[in-house]
Amino acid sequence: MSSTKPVLHYWKGRGRAEIIRLTLAAVGVEWEDAPYLNEPADFEKLRSEGKLFFNQLPLLQMDGMNLVQTIATVRYIAAKHGLNGKTPEEQYRIDLLSEGLRDFYAPFFAFKFQPDENVMSAVTTNINRYMPIFEKTLTENGHGHLVGDRLTMADVQLLEILLAINHYKPESFASNPNLKAFMDKISALPSIAAYLKSDKRFPPNNDEYCTAVNRTLGR
Repeated sequence: MSSTKPVLHYWKGRGRAEIIRLTLAAVGVEWEDAPYLNEPADFEKLRSEGKLFFNQLPLLQMDGMNLVQTIATVRYIAAKHGLNGKTPEEQYRIDLLSEGLRDFYAPFFAFKFQPDENVMSAVTTNINRYMPIFEKTLTENGHGHLVGDRLTMADVQLLEILLAINHYKPESFASNPNLKAFMDKISALPSIAAYLKSDKRFPPNNDEYCTAVNRTLGR
């Protein structure tokens, strides 16, 4: 592997690494995937080498650092590549929305790890709660973005969620047309569109991914 590219350590699936991949794609930074974790020894090696501050993944090795904690990693990429706010007020707004988006997306991670009907119930609750908030936010901002007039990390987080909703519950867009237009627009940005069509983009949670995660973590 080339040392000049960031290296991502994770399982062969989207999971909590997907927002890192989408953010790197959005800023046009190529990365390499380390061999996908598949056995307990794979995780133990990273842990014993002291690369996992909280003994959790994903891990992004970038700029000579071992970056962990997903949103902290996304914020680092955003700060380095201009996906943050132009003013302290904009940055607060981005951080506010980012935290809300984390809460919005939380139940989606459980697909295939828990019974689908239980997960879908939690997902539907969050869709009903959060989609109108972000529909209104886009409308009120008026620039086709959540904050300001350019792409930010909050936009990328929202895109990840909308793509998942489009897969699991596409009828949700009927009453949220601005979110549908936003998803289509941001998905079509050249670097993001290229990623979404590439072999680096994994399918939603499947048995192979869930089995590898459970085996690696000894569940």
